Parts: sequence; structure tokens; C-alpha cells
Amino acid sequence: MVTGNNHIDFSLSGQYTLSIRLRTDGFSFCIYDTVSERILTYIQTDVEENLSLAANLRKTLKSNDFLNHSYGAVNVIITGKRFTLLPESLFAETDKETIFYYNLPHRDNESILFNKDTRNDAVFLFGTDSAAHHLLLEHFPNACFYSQLYLLHTSFTATRHDDESKRMYVALHAEGIDVLAYDKHGELELLNVFETSHVDDKIYYLLHIWQTLEFDQQNDVLHLYGDMPEKEKMMDVLKKYISHISFLQTETNLDFKALL
Repeated sequence: MVTGNNHIDFSLSGQYTLSIRLRTDGFSFCIYDTVSERILTYIQTDVEENLSLAANLRKTLKSNDFLNHSYGAVNVIITGKRFTLLPESLFAETDKETIFYYNLPHRDNESILFNKDTRNDAVFLFGTDSAAHHLLLEHFPNACFYSQLYLLHTSFTATRHDDESKRMYVALHAEGIDVLAYDKHGELELLNVFETSHVDDKIYYLLHIWQTLEFDQQNDVLHLYGDMPEKEKMMDVLKKYISHISFLQTETNLDFKALL
């Protein structure tokens, strides 16, 4: 799928930012003009399930001309469950692998990266395929890597609320949901990823978290973001249990928007 203006003047690519999102079911690309401050194009490509992430990337880089230009900035968004959080005050970059694998099972050929949320004294550690990581750095030496969950957290905490309601943000995907829950002071209470394609399981998991964290059915707020099959069914069920539900509508995906 391609949206936006496809007639891009690549002689000006130095003023463009290329953002790339890597998912197991496909890649997404966003080209942003930093001078006019507008998105020029948004592109989604499919992947072959029988190929590795690196092999799919190599094929995509070779077959898409827009990926063979020099950009002023290149951002790569990593998705998935391979992440952990810790206070920045306890983080040392030299110990990142030790910390990461203390919380998650060891995986061969994995690069451990991190993003710092200095405003909230937090570090997001995340893993990605080493071959894909090195391939992207070879192709785009100026590439910066970000955890999608870090970017969603950045977006969700950008606006401070005057009321004392607790807030839960749920990013919807066809293959699962990402849940970020905040207390009445805006402090992160929970961040987790739940992988399932079944809408009933997503509903059960979300309501279980709501109850476990003692969110109030009448006063606290649930924000839904993204798209997935059976979204309307999910909304209809949740409205029976939660009074305040909003659906975040944005022209730009929130993780891409956080990078602009």
C-alpha cells in the first residue's frame, strides 16, 4: 500500500527523514520533509514468511528505489516482545546484555539496543536480529534504532492531564495488543505485549489487567489506538464494563509521529 505524494524529488533527500518499521508480517516506510514539515509518502510492503528478517530486508532494499538514496536522518522502529525496562539510574551500557538476558531467555544472533526516557528515569532495552541490524547499518550508516513501545510511551505521555483519572492505552494489532497503563500521576504502572489473533482473548487479557491494577470502571479511561479485525466487536464488549473509552484517531501512526 502506498499513500501520499509519490513524485518525490530525491535531489532534496538530504532534507528528508526516512522512518522504517519492521514487523514479522511486513515493513512500513514513511518519508518526511523536514523543510515543509509534511509526510511525502507512506508505504507498506509484504514479506515472505519462508525468509528470515534479514533476507526479507535485503530483498526489499534491492527492489525499492526509494531505499537507495541518502537521507538526512533514518529511523528504524523495532517491534515485538523482546524488551525490558529499568530505571536509568541503574543502567550501565556495558552491562546491557547481562541485564537483558537476566529478564529474558537468551537468543543467539541478537543485538541488544536501548532508548533512554530521561524525563521519567527509564531505559528501554530491546533486542533485534543481528543480521538485520548490521544490514541496515551498512545500508544506512546514520540509522538510529527505536523500540516501538518506547515511541508509543513517548506519545502517550506527551500530554499531561489535569484530572486524576488513571489511563490505559491499548495499541491494537491483528496479531495482538500492546498495553501501557499509567497511574493518576502519569507514572507508568505496566507495559506488556500480548500476542494472539483471537479477539476474545484480547478482551479477556485487557479486562484482567484493568481489574488487577484496580482501575475504576466509572472514572478511569481506556484509550484504544490502531486497527485490527473485529475491532467493533471488541469495542461493543468493552463498553459493557468500562464507561470512558476513547479511540485515538491520528493522521500519522503514533510511533512514526513521535519521530517527526
